[in-house]
Amino acid sequence: MKKTIYLLGALLFSLLCFSSKANTGNKTTTATNSVCFNDGFYNWNITYTGSGGSYTATGTVNVDGTNWSVYGWGSFGSHMGTVELHASNPNADGCQGGYVDSFTYWGNAEIVGNGPNTTFSGSGTWANYCSGSVLFTGTWAANGPCSSNLRTLPYGPAKNKANTNSLTSKNASNSVCFNDGFYNWNITYTDQGAGNYSVTGSLNVDGNTWTVWGSGNFVGHAGTVELHAHNPNPDGCVSYSDSFTYWGNAQIIGNGPNTTFTGSGNWTSYCFGGVLFTGSWAANGPCSSSLRNLPYGPAKHKPNPNSLTSKNASNSVCFNDGFYNWNITYTDQGAGNYSVTGSLNVDGNTWTVWGAGNFVGHAGTVELHAHNPNPDGCVSYSDSFTYWGNAQIVGNGPNTTFTGSGNWTSYCFGGVLFTGYWAANGPCNSSLKSQPNGPAKHADIFSMKISPNPVKNSSTLTYNLTKASQVKITVFNYMQQPVQNVVDRKETTGNHNYSINASSLTSGSYRVVAVVDGKYYTYALQVAK
Repeated sequence: MKKTIYLLGALLFSLLCFSSKANTGNKTTTATNSVCFNDGFYNWNITYTGSGGSYTATGTVNVDGTNWSVYGWGSFGSHMGTVELHASNPNADGCQGGYVDSFTYWGNAEIVGNGPNTTFSGSGTWANYCSGSVLFTGTWAANGPCSSNLRTLPYGPAKNKANTNSLTSKNASNSVCFNDGFYNWNITYTDQGAGNYSVTGSLNVDGNTWTVWGSGNFVGHAGTVELHAHNPNPDGCVSYSDSFTYWGNAQIIGNGPNTTFTGSGNWTSYCFGGVLFTGSWAANGPCSSSLRNLPYGPAKHKPNPNSLTSKNASNSVCFNDGFYNWNITYTDQGAGNYSVTGSLNVDGNTWTVWGAGNFVGHAGTVELHAHNPNPDGCVSYSDSFTYWGNAQIVGNGPNTTFTGSGNWTSYCFGGVLFTGYWAANGPCNSSLKSQPNGPAKHADIFSMKISPNPVKNSSTLTYNLTKASQVKITVFNYMQQPVQNVVDRKETTGNHNYSINASSLTSGSYRVVAVVDGKYYTYALQVAK
């Protein structure tokens, strides 16, 4: 008996901005709107029809010249909700050929406008099926209106990999060279899923190769980028800066040697971790041998200190907040105001930190934001969290002391997940205070058991809520059709019990899907008669 494993993603809708109702007196009419979006694999053409916040979806997706039928549904009450789309192969063969029988998308989206220029963006997870059983799972990231310039990936949810040994190598990589007005950069960006990319590469500064690393988010080929360049022979800024960083926005189009890269933003150069200079960059690629000639750039600095423009005073400090070690650099913006950049390490992953403070006399207010580089909709970690409070910073260099306290808030899709309290002390030490859950982690608000399982006639669902939540639990068959609605209501904190009546169900595999405050949980159910 096959056990079907489904991976569901639950993400928050931001704003749905198309006509949903038309009122004539007290009468509500059904509203219809069409949109085309590109999911990183294919162009989808779907039409949403409904009223009162509930919508059905119909449409098509073109896979290698063949139109697959699409159907689904969403709940957009108050412009927020969930969506599920199913694509069916018109020539299903049990995955004997090169394609699966069907696949399903779950996730979130933002739809703005009407007509041919409607914009659609979203992301989530997909599962594809052979003979009703899950074959593979993955992630999708959508952007629209559609474009003829599709992102090329060897396999998508509609295709069946013939060699399962090749499954581990799924990231799409591409290289590009661009000129930033100072140097030629050669970078390779590798898809990490959900539009996120890691970046590696190099640039040549006066005959020396500087290593480049960074990250970006290029859903729909355009987004944010951060690039770090490191001097292989730092000399304390006698001739060159020790390192410099680019932040900004970029657009990458195409593949191979003719890939175009355009972008712009700000740069900062560093000596001993302190800010030396700042400036702006504007990039264009592919590269050319004709470099724009500028006497000084982010890798170089003027040798005469008397000719230097005033530079911001920066200092770095490490502190322990009771959960993690933070490494931040605060830079004087004048009048006691400081900007903050840095990072913290959460279970081996580096989270980017930015913020601000006012430390007149070394004491004042502080606000720090920490961003998850791999947000997963709070399946394991929050998407981001923020600290507010008061702090005191005394000294300079490695022995700088940082003390403070205040409140924190963690977020999923921009909504508050949990709140708590922090108390910081520094310098850092290797002995971290152990906490099972902190602002980067969260204790799951929902857990459920099904007993007995397998079931013949009746089974009991027992679940616990750590806070009052809206709960909807539905039983689906292998065709992804709902066969039994168990509960749909606002539930209080604590334990709850409901029954599944399996007397009318045939033997086979089913899934029990719980939607708790917009987050999906799925469980396998076997019926054996």
